[in-house]
Amino acid sequence: MTTPHPSPLAPRLSLLTLLLLAFALRLFRLEEQSLWWDEGISLHLATSSLADIIADRAANIHPPLYFIVLKGWVTLMGVTPFAARYLSVLAGWLQVAAVYSLGRRWLGHKAAWIAALLITFSPLSIIYAQEVRVYAWLPLFYLALLLITQVIIKQPSPSLRHWLLLGLVEWAGFHSHYIAAFGIAYTGLWLLFSLYRQKRAADLRRWFVSQLVVGLATLPWLSIVWLNRTAVTIEANAGTYLSEPTPVPFLLAQVWVFHLTGLPGALSRPIIQLLAALIALCLTLLILLRSLRPSPPSLRLSPLLPWLLPVIAAFLAWSVRSFAHPRYVTIFAIMLIPTAAWVIGEWRVASGEWRVGVKLQSLVATLLFLTLLTISLFALNLYYFDPGVTKDDVRGVARYLEGEAGPNDLILVPDTDWSLLFEYEGSTAVAMPHASNRDEMWRHLQQLTQDKERVFAVNYQRGGVDWQDVVPFSLERAGSLVEEIRFGNLFVELYQLDGAVTIPQLTPAQVRFGSLRLTAVSNQSSTPADSAITLALGWRLEQPVAERLSVALRLLDVDGWQLATTDHILVDEIGRPSEQWPVTTAITTFHVLPLPPGTPPLTYTLAAGVYSQGDNGPQPLDMLDEQGAPQGQEWQQPGIQLAPLLGLSNPHRIVSSIETWPQPQTVGEGLLLTGAQIGHAEVGAGQPLFVQLQWQATRPLPDIRPVLQLIQGDQILASAAEAPALGRYPTDQWQSGEVVVEHRRLSVPATAVGPAQIIITLQDERWLIGDIEISAEAHLFELPPIGQPLNVQFGDVARLVGYDLPQQNVSANEPVQLTLYWQSLATGSEVNFVVFTHILAEDGHLVGQHDSVPANGRRPLSTWVSGEYIIDAHELSFRETYVGSGRIEIGLYDPDTNTRLPASTGSDFFYLPVTLEVN
Repeated sequence: MTTPHPSPLAPRLSLLTLLLLAFALRLFRLEEQSLWWDEGISLHLATSSLADIIADRAANIHPPLYFIVLKGWVTLMGVTPFAARYLSVLAGWLQVAAVYSLGRRWLGHKAAWIAALLITFSPLSIIYAQEVRVYAWLPLFYLALLLITQVIIKQPSPSLRHWLLLGLVEWAGFHSHYIAAFGIAYTGLWLLFSLYRQKRAADLRRWFVSQLVVGLATLPWLSIVWLNRTAVTIEANAGTYLSEPTPVPFLLAQVWVFHLTGLPGALSRPIIQLLAALIALCLTLLILLRSLRPSPPSLRLSPLLPWLLPVIAAFLAWSVRSFAHPRYVTIFAIMLIPTAAWVIGEWRVASGEWRVGVKLQSLVATLLFLTLLTISLFALNLYYFDPGVTKDDVRGVARYLEGEAGPNDLILVPDTDWSLLFEYEGSTAVAMPHASNRDEMWRHLQQLTQDKERVFAVNYQRGGVDWQDVVPFSLERAGSLVEEIRFGNLFVELYQLDGAVTIPQLTPAQVRFGSLRLTAVSNQSSTPADSAITLALGWRLEQPVAERLSVALRLLDVDGWQLATTDHILVDEIGRPSEQWPVTTAITTFHVLPLPPGTPPLTYTLAAGVYSQGDNGPQPLDMLDEQGAPQGQEWQQPGIQLAPLLGLSNPHRIVSSIETWPQPQTVGEGLLLTGAQIGHAEVGAGQPLFVQLQWQATRPLPDIRPVLQLIQGDQILASAAEAPALGRYPTDQWQSGEVVVEHRRLSVPATAVGPAQIIITLQDERWLIGDIEISAEAHLFELPPIGQPLNVQFGDVARLVGYDLPQQNVSANEPVQLTLYWQSLATGSEVNFVVFTHILAEDGHLVGQHDSVPANGRRPLSTWVSGEYIIDAHELSFRETYVGSGRIEIGLYDPDTNTRLPASTGSDFFYLPVTLEVN
């Protein structure tokens, strides 16, 4: 009796079932994810002409073939997200068949089934099978290259059809994505080496001919790209100027986890980290053991090399520039599946083998297989059902705009973001600002906003291509931000316009911050007190700088109190920071300074300072005159007038430092005290104490003047009785419902000590604000030992009684240590003067300095008691490399006015009677 051969129907049905499952997984919830930025680009190109596709891609970093194919597809199937994504679904589905076919040829029947099962559930394959992008097709090109290359190597006389197919796949892969060049290079070297080793001279010639034909067929596109190389370079560098190099360990972990999950953010999840580490350990162990087992040389490291070598090559290329997104490895990452199947496959025990070791290997292989399936299922669950990994909600934005935007409004979307256009079905005009071409942008925005009432500006929390935020600047300048509506990482800013957008007119300025010159300034003459100040700054770099510079903007009250602040890294219109700016080129930056709620509509001073970010924090640059002498660290423009309120409700979402009380206090009829903030719970004797008060008018008010007091028992230690906002904004000028935030200063007596209370009083009523503790300062009334006695009086507040200078021969590479000894002539000065110590060169110009409130800020003059001595140490740093003799000048100045105190010598400074020798 003969045993019947097994029917081939069962494995075919099993394979068909697997393919159906793979197809279902790639089709499942295909429309659940919102269309996103890159998919919008794909659909936009697919609905453009062939000439437009070629022109667009010639100035980009991706070639055109996929978009041309997509154009033909959507022409037949329709321009919908489902139809467009279906093309990728087919590619992801074909990956299963291609992996199975490669596994059968290279690894055998069982490994092929394991590979097919793993690729069926691969999140990387499924996720990119649901995007209108080329990344689902790239693995097919690479698998085809590997299969064709193997066929040519195995066949003694490959036909012309094989060489034509090889060339066609190489050409198609390169014209679909430039990353395919690494795969083409690998398979080309593999084929060249194999043919040379087999001494197949005729096939070597055919290979060279095929590559020459491919090169000639690629030359037209490369020529077009070369002619557009400037635009391509700008596009390739977009977003990289401000990014920092990614640490290699993190980059490796990111790429590895992306292999397994297809989710770039999955690395942050502990369970993913654990499973990915376990897979790496099992895979490494099995590869090492497999390489030691007897097997044909061609299979010993196959298919490990086709996976690792191209990925490593791409990894090295990415290390040249900051890593953007790991999706480019999808073309080679698919070879992880055959590699895993290769080491998981059947273990046959050969004669003399250690059976316990084989059982251990089988156990590890089983663990690897189960862990791969587990991480795949976990990642798929995240992708399908976790809101945290969903795409930006363009559909939600579209539905909102369809209900809110009218015919007299305008919708602005970021340049190259076409996704909203394929989801939005309203009638409001949708446009892009053209921010990459600054001159065109201003004309374009002016035309778009002519006769428009509102602008809905769509933006992304994760950034865009408007590196200078010029679009928010232009809209805020033409009107005011009214509301910000968030849709996850995507948000819509609603602006109410007062007129069309216009280009800001710059007024010449001559302000120098080191090597950077501020050449022009433009700001709004008047802006509502509940909106924002816009400011355009013109810059010119006179010499290259090594550090990255930022600008800090502050709005100051008449007493120097900071009401609002913001800072920005200085970048040009293509995103380059200052260390990459071309010298002498004029660059304009654009800034928006949001005003906190409760800012009174008064006149203020705008201040701008430049700083670099050092290891010890921000390092301000001195503002210099034409001779190089320091003139402070901030350029100031007074007369910034804030107009009355528009009634906006904190559209910029500024977090207030004042906590609103659950129960406001009624202070006078119609006036509520809704919150207060005490500067410090503990304050030193003689120190100023600032208290912020938040008021609200419930109706029109008379001139009500609540008094702020610092009391200790029945004694009033300090009092501030002026009208709100330093007497500049009395309550009879407030609008009904208006919120006003003001600050008041209380000068703590230099002799006070112990607990005290802060209260508000009005007539005979009082309201407690909070408690503080006044700490006593240690006062020195005996003259300390002094190396060089002096007697120089400055005004009526201080006497310089001596100094110590340990070294008179110094180096410009090290700070000069100087200690000054002062005697106080008054108790609790109202002005906290700053001590300046300057090193002057032989020709009189400044070469080194140290300016500080005495004792490095610890002993302001408000804490001085008449007759006490203050020890004041300074470290004078050199501003330049200098060699020669130098003098040290000493003095004090008012930091608010830069006015110096007169010295008893008849000048406003004093030269120490010593000469420095600088080596």
